[in-house]
Amino acid sequence: MAKKNRRFNAYKTDSYYGFSKEYPEGGKSPDGRYNKRVIKSKIFSGIKIFIAFALLFTLVYFGVTLMLDVSDLPIATEAPSGQAGDEVVKPSEEETVPVRQETAVKGVYIQPNTFSTPEAAKEFAEDSLVKGINSVVIDLKNSDGTINYPTAVEAAQEAGAAEGANENLSEILSALRDGGLDVIGVINCFNDPLMARANNDIAVHYNNTQVIWIDNSLEKGGKPWLNPYSQEARTYLTDIIKEAASMPVDRIILSGVQFPSGYSLDLATYEGEETGDSRNQTLVSFIEQAQGTVGEEKIIVSMTGDGAINGSSDLYDGNLLDSGISCAAPDMRLSQMKNVKIGDKTYYTPSSQAEEFLPLSITQLSQRAKVGGNEVDLYPIIEAESTDDAKSTIDILKNNGIDGYILYNENGNYGF
Repeated sequence: MAKKNRRFNAYKTDSYYGFSKEYPEGGKSPDGRYNKRVIKSKIFSGIKIFIAFALLFTLVYFGVTLMLDVSDLPIATEAPSGQAGDEVVKPSEEETVPVRQETAVKGVYIQPNTFSTPEAAKEFAEDSLVKGINSVVIDLKNSDGTINYPTAVEAAQEAGAAEGANENLSEILSALRDGGLDVIGVINCFNDPLMARANNDIAVHYNNTQVIWIDNSLEKGGKPWLNPYSQEARTYLTDIIKEAASMPVDRIILSGVQFPSGYSLDLATYEGEETGDSRNQTLVSFIEQAQGTVGEEKIIVSMTGDGAINGSSDLYDGNLLDSGISCAAPDMRLSQMKNVKIGDKTYYTPSSQAEEFLPLSITQLSQRAKVGGNEVDLYPIIEAESTDDAKSTIDILKNNGIDGYILYNENGNYGF
């Protein structure tokens, strides 16, 4: 008798009956139970894969978003100043705009012998600051050729230029600085009758002779001038300028950078003019020589008001505002101006027509300083008995974009 094969056959119904409690799936048919187990296994695997992809997508999404957000933030160059948890306040627009530093000269002219002691000079400086003044202007070399401080320049000593000098002037200038003011020294240049008389060779001559030319008759106080073409005269002046710059002085005004004014100008002759340089070129080269001696930033060039507005063929052979200078102090004192043309009208005595003339002339001056693309900083010299007295003129200057000025009265007394 053949032996029966007892191997389990999952597909035979006599192994387990349907829904038998011994079957792990609770009594379902064998192939139904097997198929469901396989299906469930595949479903669980699919869910796991889906969840994994979902987590990966989420991580990638938030990672990229975070990087984009960070890249849009401003780059910090300093650590935050507040404590942790403090609210970060963005500065207002006014706080982030840099404030322009005050550089415009707002000065007053004083005489070299105004102060008897350094203490008085310092007190004057402190009072000036309260009135909005930041500079003091003082003559170091006068229009008569004399020098107001003890000079070491040999030619000046030989001519006796400093015989009446103030021995304490350097101390006075230091005290003005200590009180908070900038000190601006005035050097009168070719209007130097003392040196012209002391050295005939460097003076303006009369009608191609060795006789000294003078700007008026002797009876009316006629004076000789230095010859701008003379290199010896120019060297003498730059020696004085260099010496002055070594004192407690912040800047220097060059006055009298011109050819002579006066009578019989057609009889004034200049040795060296035959070299071919124009008179304007000669003055410009002197200014450049002075700038090269002490630095361009230290030099302010003064000129007549009419000469600044309209130029002058006699004095400048043109206009010194066109000479490449950076700062100018045009003399806008009405008492010093006459026969000034503004537009189509000539003002013969501007001082008697001040209300009309002053605004027009300052507007013309402001426009003239911008010609040629080289805008010149202007510090007009204006007459005033006090800062309050000058307010209306200062307002006109401001309305024309001119921040600086130099107040002048002969006594140097401005009510403070």
